[in-house]
Amino acid sequence: MKKYMKIIAAMMLTIAVVIAAGCTKPDDPSNGGNGGNNGGNNGGGNGGDLIGHEYVDLGLPSGTLWATCNVGAESPEEYGDYFAWGETVPKTTYDWNNYKWCNGEYNQLTKYCVDSEVGYNGFIDNLTILQSDDDAATVNWGEEWRMPDYGQWRELLANTTFIWTTQNDVAGCLLTSNNGKSLFLPAAGSMWIDDPNHDVGDECCFWTKWSGNGVMTNPICAMNFCFGSDGLFMYGDAGAQKCLGFSVRPVRTRESNGSIGGNGSFNGHDYVDLGLPSGTLWATCNVGATLPESPGALFAWGETTPKDHYGWDNYKYCNGDSDQLTKYCFAPEYGYNGFTDNLNTLQSDDDAATVNWGDGWTTPSQYQWMELMQYTTMILQEDDEYYRVQYIAGNGNTLTVVSDGSENYSDGKGCWSSSLYRERPDVVIVGYNRAALRCEGKTIRPVRSAN
Repeated sequence: MKKYMKIIAAMMLTIAVVIAAGCTKPDDPSNGGNGGNNGGNNGGGNGGDLIGHEYVDLGLPSGTLWATCNVGAESPEEYGDYFAWGETVPKTTYDWNNYKWCNGEYNQLTKYCVDSEVGYNGFIDNLTILQSDDDAATVNWGEEWRMPDYGQWRELLANTTFIWTTQNDVAGCLLTSNNGKSLFLPAAGSMWIDDPNHDVGDECCFWTKWSGNGVMTNPICAMNFCFGSDGLFMYGDAGAQKCLGFSVRPVRTRESNGSIGGNGSFNGHDYVDLGLPSGTLWATCNVGATLPESPGALFAWGETTPKDHYGWDNYKYCNGDSDQLTKYCFAPEYGYNGFTDNLNTLQSDDDAATVNWGDGWTTPSQYQWMELMQYTTMILQEDDEYYRVQYIAGNGNTLTVVSDGSENYSDGKGCWSSSLYRERPDVVIVGYNRAALRCEGKTIRPVRSAN
């Protein structure tokens, strides 16, 4: 367990949209506290019915369709059943003693374990995403339905407006899209180890299908999204204990989400279609490279030309130091003479992918990196010179991403994302679960939309 805490502590600057440190000890049921975050837009209405369960089409970019009820409920206001993560049948008590995927203790995991220190007799299987046989949505509602992944929850929040309200005298969260449709999440509370019916009527908590990958979270925990009157929060910076009982809100995908389908070329640069829900198409090479196995050019974040030296002394958007930022700054203590502009995502004029490859290509967002990880099998290869990850998609296509860590101050290996770290504007998310200083030189793997 100590090794895990050290890893997570070292990764505090990583997947920090709503995550920061690590899962606390199992004698703390909450594993953490409140964060606070909302989505954005407006509306009301349903979309259809599949195998006896209604869904709403909120017009999300990925085409994800959200069920109008929790598993075990027959109306949007009903709480439904509670499930431990990876279990498909509700029960009366939720504890490590009766958790399906352990041998009676939190550090005796028998499935979904990436660390031998918490595996039964040193067991590991490196599984981090729920298999369909362990997905409460799929098992209870049929193969077209599944538990949402982390990226689908984030997409939902990014494309809706949050209000805490009552519907038919039931408290809950109403998420409204700009296409005029909405989704109600009742305040079902959760089932804790020593506190059954925790905060019923005051909050709602939902599992994702993602437990993490050992770098950014503890295998005794799984990622969750919870809502209260103050907005979004999480139990546990790295997830809640898997044995707790949370609600499950199923999702399904549209028959067609407008994907181009197949591989191709755009503006003279090849891309691969990995069959991702969002339809995102990934370039086969980094900017400045002509072969997938070549790292290509290095760029400081927000700069569009490579250079010989990377540091704060020659970084474009500061006045010589990390606390003298002149663009992309939301905290006055980091801004030059208190400067802020509240920009947290690369603009096209500062995006090396767009500037060098043309309109239609961009630097991936953190969520696009996360989707790539969640919907592919990753094989990591690392040596003294390069950091390579091969992503193998379910449709048989593969993507190899190479990065060069020679100009790093930190351990933020990987390619840039377009997303600033939420807590510090001098730090940027790298890939899906690391972070690095903006002035460092890193590679860029462009993406384009399927539309």
